Amino acid sequence: MAAPMQLFDKEHWESMLRHIDDTREHTIIAVCSLAIVLSLSFLGLRLYSRRLAWGYLKLDWSDWLCIGSVLCTMVMTINMLVGIKFGLGRHMPAILIIANATHPSAMAGLKLSLLVLYYSIFPSRRFRWCCIAMGIFVMLWVIASTVSGVALCIPIQKLWDSSVTTGFCVPLITIGLVTTASHIFTDIAILLMPVPLVVKLHTSRDKKILIISTFMVGGLVCAISIARLPLWMNSGSGGDFGWDNIPGGMLAVAEITISTLAASAPVYGPLISQVCRKSKANLSGPGTNGGGTADVFTQGSKAEATRGPPVAPGRFTGRSITVTDEFELHTYHNVQGGWRPLSDTSDGGTDGLSPG
Repeated sequence: MAAPMQLFDKEHWESMLRHIDDTREHTIIAVCSLAIVLSLSFLGLRLYSRRLAWGYLKLDWSDWLCIGSVLCTMVMTINMLVGIKFGLGRHMPAILIIANATHPSAMAGLKLSLLVLYYSIFPSRRFRWCCIAMGIFVMLWVIASTVSGVALCIPIQKLWDSSVTTGFCVPLITIGLVTTASHIFTDIAILLMPVPLVVKLHTSRDKKILIISTFMVGGLVCAISIARLPLWMNSGSGGDFGWDNIPGGMLAVAEITISTLAASAPVYGPLISQVCRKSKANLSGPGTNGGGTADVFTQGSKAEATRGPPVAPGRFTGRSITVTDEFELHTYHNVQGGWRPLSDTSDGGTDGLSPG
């Protein structure tokens, strides 16, 4: 198959000059700016939820991997915004080398973050070995995707300089098909891995709703990944990579942003519980307290959940324990097979019951 990147012949330059005023700058600015705000917000909510869970900011490897992924997302989106000045989004020869390197890294960080979270949640030895195997596959995938995305041509100058006659270019169709297909495979596999264990959990309604919501967000990520495949495969067909690649690039930004939410949603339990408690307290008045969850799944041992500094009532001391000083005591007695409240009396009756 001939290399698709023999760019910038006379016909192509004439086409670019005819469309020199065409631009996709506004799309790039809007999508990248929104992605930055949302990614930082999702990460901030994750860290705040961790602080609620422990009474102080305690991070594990899944959190650090998510932080690293968001940093890669920032580099990718800022690179696109800065690239506008140099022709990105116009009919000009701009190559998204940094984006091609940071997108796989950001996605791999989120995949590994979820796998580490799974590993810490489920004690099944077989499942943990599956997490390790999938993690190794993800690391191999990110290495292959980064190298193939950056070194499309050898030497790399051949990518934009048609005068370079030595070397070779890897067909974009081959790269797009292999890397994106394996990317979709890992997304679906990671999404479905915990399902057999989740169906066996005896959880509250709040936990089940959060689990289902997490899977729905993960399913949306898979849908975006599938939609990106034909765009990536056709991104170099017109010979104008800086223009043709923008739709796929914007979908890639959206994919990472939603993936950040999907990877963080299982940790939002303490935050959701706090919101639910406050809502119930506002609706029912003082003396009520809504229960909640610390994570989507119960994490950590009982000993681990009890460690940490003393916290005020109403704060989380662990991933699944809540301390509160709000309670009400009600006493009931059985009357003809039915339970009725025991009235407070001072007439000398026994426990408020009338004699006889």
